[in-house]
Amino acid sequence: MKAKSQDLMAGKGQKLTSRIITGVMVGVVVSVLFFLWGDVREVKDVIFSISWYTYVLAVVTTLASYFVRFFKWQFFLQVLGIKVPWKESLNIHFIGLSMSITPGKLGELLKSYLLKNTAGVEMARSAPAVFTDRLTDLFAMLCLVGVGISLFAFGKLAFFIVLGGLLLITLVLQSKGISLRVIDWLARLPFLTKHKGSMLTLYESTFELLRWKPLLFATVLSVIAWFMECISLYVLIVNLDLGLTLTHVVFIFSLGTVAGALSMLPGGLGIAEGSMTGMFMYFGLAKGTAVSITLLIRLVTLWLGVLIGIVIFFLKRKVYMR
Repeated sequence: MKAKSQDLMAGKGQKLTSRIITGVMVGVVVSVLFFLWGDVREVKDVIFSISWYTYVLAVVTTLASYFVRFFKWQFFLQVLGIKVPWKESLNIHFIGLSMSITPGKLGELLKSYLLKNTAGVEMARSAPAVFTDRLTDLFAMLCLVGVGISLFAFGKLAFFIVLGGLLLITLVLQSKGISLRVIDWLARLPFLTKHKGSMLTLYESTFELLRWKPLLFATVLSVIAWFMECISLYVLIVNLDLGLTLTHVVFIFSLGTVAGALSMLPGGLGIAEGSMTGMFMYFGLAKGTAVSITLLIRLVTLWLGVLIGIVIFFLKRKVYMR
């Protein structure tokens, strides 16, 4: 039995490792293609023209963003009555960041699996925290996009469609009558009948997190966290004296991130980079400069978190994957 359990752990660990490696390889390919498209020499010149202390400031601001997100994660666990030592919870939070390079960030459900292994928390009980985390992130990004949506000539229709869709999903999930009827209908399907209890647990946790007070508070935390990442981009822009305002930066970063998230591609790779680069060029930046700034901010905001998560995962995998 012990040998079988160890084999299962090894198999799951290998599967996760394979997914991480695949995501990293895709990211490398996308980055190299953008690097070449932007003109290698020009991109290199822009990267080396930025002062070292600007890079430090951008990294520190992004790290602060990660810790605000961790506070939000802790808040979700508190609402659900899940008690985990903060050090363990912090490790799980950062390991979840390594799953940002999975389609739609669905790999972040690994956090629920790790909570089950470390604290015995049923996955159906904690998984809604991961879902609500993504939902509040999208609401936050739309709030930030809204800062510039009335000032610039594109994105308005998509903005209101996405916002309307998210509000509709939220309102449906806030309605116990509708949601429970849907669960009853799903439970009639032969392959879901035995999972009705888990579906009810899943929904009860979701309902707790989507009450207006916790939802609004979590969204405010998300706005703060993502705005900090916009600041990381802004300090790079200011150092290069590119003439873009903070409103431009918030709009470009937020809209590009939303586009990447809605694409459901691993980490939004390709879509987020393309959107940001295109908007930088629309606002007057040269192609090489636009590509450089885009690759740098993705390195500082996306890949920094992925790297930290990967390191913690490999250091703790024997403990958390038991």
